[in-house]
Amino acid sequence: MPGDTGPSGPTGATGFTGLQGPTGRIGEPGLRGPQGNPGSPGTAGSPGNPGQRGLPGDTGFSGAPGSIGSPGIVGEIGLPGLKGVQGRDGQPGVDGRPGDTGSAGSPGQQGIRGQPGLVGPQGAPGGVGQQGPVGQPGSQGATGQTGDPGSPGNPGL
Repeated sequence: MPGDTGPSGPTGATGFTGLQGPTGRIGEPGLRGPQGNPGSPGTAGSPGNPGQRGLPGDTGFSGAPGSIGSPGIVGEIGLPGLKGVQGRDGQPGVDGRPGDTGSAGSPGQQGIRGQPGLVGPQGAPGGVGQQGPVGQPGSQGATGQTGDPGSPGNPGL
């Protein structure tokens, strides 16, 4: 049998940290995760303000004036009215008295309208009009050119 183990000795000094090793290569991307649930629908937007009223349109063009119609045809002259019915004779008189007057006949139809009258004679000429106001004086004329100098006079003797 081996012998008993004695007490442990003190811990030795810690060694230096070694240099950092080279960076390893980049790993491959991981698998894509499952698609998330769709979000809840947003609240409905409030209605917009009504649009402004457009500008008024231009005034339309006036139509051309209508043409004047032709004058109507002059109607024919009517026929003369019928003669009224003659009244009945009165009863014969008794004992020499004259008989009663017969009743009046019915009036005849209206006669045709007469032609328009002729143009009357020309009126007398009008009197002489009033005289107009006196005109304004004209502007002054341009100044004339200076005349030639005169000849010297005769000296007295």
